[in-house]
Amino acid sequence: MLETRPPTRSKPARESSCRARIGASARPHEPWTTERWLAYFRTNARRKDRFPWRAGARITEAERAAIGRSIAMFQLGESGEGRHIQRAAERYLQRGGDPAYLPALKLFIREEQRHGRDLGRFMDLAGITRWRRCGTDGLFRFMRHTGGLERAIAVLLTAELIAQVYYRALREATGSPLLKRLCGRILRDEVYHVRFQCERIGMLRRGRRGWDRSWRLALQRALFAGAVAWVYLTHGRALRAGGFGLARFWRACWGRFRAARAMLEPWPMQAPSPCARRVQAMVDHLSQRTSPQTPLEQAEGSAGERRSAARSSRSSRSRTLETR
Repeated sequence: MLETRPPTRSKPARESSCRARIGASARPHEPWTTERWLAYFRTNARRKDRFPWRAGARITEAERAAIGRSIAMFQLGESGEGRHIQRAAERYLQRGGDPAYLPALKLFIREEQRHGRDLGRFMDLAGITRWRRCGTDGLFRFMRHTGGLERAIAVLLTAELIAQVYYRALREATGSPLLKRLCGRILRDEVYHVRFQCERIGMLRRGRRGWDRSWRLALQRALFAGAVAWVYLTHGRALRAGGFGLARFWRACWGRFRAARAMLEPWPMQAPSPCARRVQAMVDHLSQRTSPQTPLEQAEGSAGERRSAARSSRSSRSRTLETR
């Protein structure tokens, strides 16, 4: 009896389905209401994953040497209490901001802390020492604390986007079923965390002029570039163990940034400037001239050309008679 195998999808099909699954769309989208985010976080908090804790960490010495230090730093970052961003959110509410945002933010912080607890439990099983402080976590804390709510969210978004690539590398760097499952759960949550932060930044930037949004985006790009370089400098061994050299890590991180770029735009989309409208009108005019015509349009165009030719012929004959 011949063995039959299920049909395999091509690489582009797999990648497109993956992008659709994780929501990495570059198209502008309508943001969720804060009430919907509250419902999502509450539902996700009740979700129970069956991690194979009883099987142990099942990590080799080589894997522990490659990723142990890196996991300790990320676990410390995931365990933050978020006091500064909550105070910034309270000031935002006092100025007339969304009253449901603070409860949603607190649920988001609880999800991050759950990631930290799960990673810490894995570290205990694997014999990896927990850290109380590190330079990377201190740097991100300092940048979050030097501004208001928008800057705190922008710094947090930078960390979330890089984490999407990091946990992919960590999942590939280990053979531990437990750590792979943990990375998969964190990656699923991070997709919604990135969207949550992007939508709030878009709301905070609503009504601002184009030049104001442009320079803020330029600053965010500079921050992101520096953070990507710093993370690779401090986590390079773990990233390389997962198959992410500097070039691949750099491309993957900027791919995440581009996917989130559209969600940073305020909703509804800003009206185009007069210059943009003139350019669009010119493009529409050229496209109409170069677009293929239907048979009816061609017939109408031919008739119009014949009428204009007849008019020009009559006018030329009248001018000739006048000269005589």
